[in-house]
Amino acid sequence: KTERFLKALKEDDSIVLNANGMIKFGKQHTNKLIKLLKTYKFPKNKEQIKTNLIFQLGKLEDPRVVPFLKTMYTDSYSEPETQTDILMAILSKKDKAAQSHFMALLSKDLPLEPYAVKSLFRTYGDSLELKKVLYPELLEYSSVREYKEPIYGLLAKLKDSGLVKTKVYKRYKKQIINDGKIEVKRNLGNDDNYTALDDYVKLIFPHRKEQQAKEFFNKLLDADDAYALATYYTLLEKANETIPSKLKEKTLDNYKNQALLVRMLYKNKLKPAYLKQMIDQDKYAKSYLFDDVEQIGRASCKEKM
Repeated sequence: KTERFLKALKEDDSIVLNANGMIKFGKQHTNKLIKLLKTYKFPKNKEQIKTNLIFQLGKLEDPRVVPFLKTMYTDSYSEPETQTDILMAILSKKDKAAQSHFMALLSKDLPLEPYAVKSLFRTYGDSLELKKVLYPELLEYSSVREYKEPIYGLLAKLKDSGLVKTKVYKRYKKQIINDGKIEVKRNLGNDDNYTALDDYVKLIFPHRKEQQAKEFFNKLLDADDAYALATYYTLLEKANETIPSKLKEKTLDNYKNQALLVRMLYKNKLKPAYLKQMIDQDKYAKSYLFDDVEQIGRASCKEKM
């Protein structure tokens, strides 16, 4: 079947469009896959086949694969989709060597496709722990617009999971706080209120006693990002620190955000005695219905970003 598929592709047989994704390749096909990817010009209607072949090649345990993909990556300077496919193929290995190859390729060139870039930093199952080796080096690319949000988002997830310590990104503290302030400003002029502010809250919170960080959190209280505000409230509760009255007004006392706050507190094993007094079952149910609609909107917006 594999040989027939490759032959049909070269002969421009439309059958390959239906067979794409169904054919499995083995180490014995390494040479043919490399030659095909090196010489065949994939037309637009077969770009998905090219993506699949790159991914299939990346899965093969053959010492020729990585050197070829690295060369192909450099040669695909004007094809960001191909570069992203190669990075995804390398990351599919899920080992430290793959993370090292990934960083080496980023240092040569950065593909600038916003949605595809986000996919590079998504984590599945046990892959999160592998990502910690990317920091702090990965933060060197956080000044690039397409990379800022996914890089900070992954770092916040690692911080949240206890896989990285604050000292790992200490050198970038000022940059992160300044970026956080800009994100707050965007939120203030943004009607849909779906931002990455909650990531900044997690990353900046350990520095909350410092003046720059205080300015960020003071400005945050003027924003309306429910996730960021509930995250800030939860972190303060966890640290057993005073909750600012303005933050209470926007979370604990605001029916729209009460269900989100309760879920976030419970997720962090925080059940303050006052919670049930302030938010009874009826209030929670009302807030939950509103929050459910909000989450659908947030998810939809994230997909478009």
